[in-house]
Amino acid sequence: MNPLGISLTGCLVPGLGHMILGLRKRGVALFLILTAMFLFGVTLHPDADNGGGFFGKYKKNIFKSYQGREAAFQQTDRGRDMEGPIDKAWRFVFIYGYPFFVGIFDYLAGYLWQGSEFVEAVLPYERSEIPVAAKDIGDCFALLAGLLNLLAIMDAYDLAVNRRTLEEAASSLEASA
Repeated sequence: MNPLGISLTGCLVPGLGHMILGLRKRGVALFLILTAMFLFGVTLHPDADNGGGFFGKYKKNIFKSYQGREAAFQQTDRGRDMEGPIDKAWRFVFIYGYPFFVGIFDYLAGYLWQGSEFVEAVLPYERSEIPVAAKDIGDCFALLAGLLNLLAIMDAYDLAVNRRTLEEAASSLEASA
């Protein structure tokens, strides 16, 4: 498999590229840590009253649109839409690109997780009463999991490209020792 293909498997499951390269412990560690971070973040910002929670921040995600919540998301000034081009670009990236940053597996697991009854049982609040600060912390954990997965994807690419060089360096160190 070519290095780009190996690294892009991280867009499906975090750490999969490292596992393919034979770095099983690192791959499993990346999977467990990034998945736990993402699920923790989603847990802190659950689907309150079917409003979407973390996944409905921009009225929709790759699975579902949240209709009827337009008023909560629009910024208007006398009928004008105040959303600028940067906001529109970020919304596009978050809705369509972020699932690949965090990994499709984690994104789907988080989507199913946030609506589960287990989340309701663990939270000390009702879903509609979660403080804004807790939701923001949840957003930070979930977004950080996606950014760290991008680093893991780049690391897998670097390891795949430089595999022969790394193996030669390791064998020359063993020979000299």
